[in-house]
Amino acid sequence: MRAFVPALVLAGLLAVQASTSDYVSAKSKIQAIEKHRAPARVTLSEAELNAWIRGELPDLWKEGLRNPRVELNNGTASGYALVNFARLKQAGGNPPGWFTRALLDGEKPVSVTTRVRTYDGMAQVDVENVTVSGIPIEGAALDFLIRNFVRARYPEAKIGQPFEMGYGMQKLELKPDHVTILMRK
Repeated sequence: MRAFVPALVLAGLLAVQASTSDYVSAKSKIQAIEKHRAPARVTLSEAELNAWIRGELPDLWKEGLRNPRVELNNGTASGYALVNFARLKQAGGNPPGWFTRALLDGEKPVSVTTRVRTYDGMAQVDVENVTVSGIPIEGAALDFLIRNFVRARYPEAKIGQPFEMGYGMQKLELKPDHVTILMRK
């Protein structure tokens, strides 16, 4: 048992070090893209993306979102987090209304799966499914969440319609465990 505790501590330190190196690697690649200094092909592993999300998301969503992670597959990206919608609304400078407080207060497991299509420097992200506490969200309820929690914070966000990717990105190839970004040269 005494040998188990140091081994557990060592394993924890190695996991933190791996996560830190994944974050540094992802941040370096993303900065290269933003500065138009990326090579023709940039690959980000799922581990790098998750390390970057854990490192950067707290600055973007200080309140109401915990344990974010992404899973990649062939042409799809799925995001998972524990979300308190009332706190997100409050953090955005808008006190939550009765509806938000009554139905969406408290931390809830949220999953979102999107299909990502890219072509010639353009992309389109289509929501395939959303669940809150395991309950599928569709129609007017989904429109409410997008309008009040995505577009309220990111009014320029394009969902279900084409947009220019920018930064010289030509195409994204989403595969299990990684995304490859093809750059214009």
